Amino acid sequence: NILGDAIREAAERNVEISRLRPPLRIAVLIDAGLGFGLARMWEQHAQETGWPLQIFTDEAAAWEWLRSDVP
Repeated sequence: NILGDAIREAAERNVEISRLRPPLRIAVLIDAGLGFGLARMWEQHAQETGWPLQIFTDEAAAWEWLRSDVP
């Protein structure tokens, strides 16, 4: 699956970057549907970064999470 391979490769690059950078907090804003499913696939692979990651379909909720102290 070419798309799945691309998502895994992107997540692997994120893991490599995470070893060089301090922790980042990442909110992914995406519409529901296929894009959301693909973002969830990336999120699963990118968990190794140790970065707090969250997928959102609501922009206000994403900003609220980014501004909060809770990962």
